[in-house]
Amino acid sequence: IQELAEQIAKHFAHSQRIQPAFAGNNVKGIIIASNNADAAIRISAVRSMSQLIEDVAQPIDGEEREILGRALLARIFDGSAPVLDALYANPRPISSLIHSSPSTLLELSTSLLEQGLSRNILRSHLSFFSNAYIELHPEDTPQMMISMVLPFMLVTKPRTKTASSVWEVVLNSRLGGLPVMAGLKEIVKTDEDGNVPLNGQVAKQLSGASCFI
Repeated sequence: IQELAEQIAKHFAHSQRIQPAFAGNNVKGIIIASNNADAAIRISAVRSMSQLIEDVAQPIDGEEREILGRALLARIFDGSAPVLDALYANPRPISSLIHSSPSTLLELSTSLLEQGLSRNILRSHLSFFSNAYIELHPEDTPQMMISMVLPFMLVTKPRTKTASSVWEVVLNSRLGGLPVMAGLKEIVKTDEDGNVPLNGQVAKQLSGASCFI
């Protein structure tokens, strides 16, 4: 998805010279700006794309709306937490795009695991998926849990702080209030050495649930 958006941006760049600043519904300029090296420009582009996609009254055709959707969806792979926060601040457009692209959650999870991004970025993703996303698309809760939560929740010595951060977000979220998560606040803990003898209890708690919603 990210590579496709970059190819689209390069195509538009050859056909029109775009300055970092843009206004209105300049679709080509917004898409190119969404790949700018400056995070502040990407933030502005993300907000513009979200507004254009959400507002059906905007004078853009179906093809432009589809291209904007691909470019906006590609921003979930952004390496800047402020860009992600801007992306998720308007949850409906991006949630609809993710829901319509079943492979996106697994692609995002794989990318996060492979790149070892900062905890701030992981928290941005988990805060969104554990709250706004499952509120808008509760039917996706099982897939979201499997792709975005389970790979990061069990604690190992090298990842104690990461897992603790994951649990902090999840247990205080909408997801944390679901029946499947009942009792985990008492179970989740680590000893002083970072060992996790209770990982097995966490796995047992989750595997014993018949459903996620």
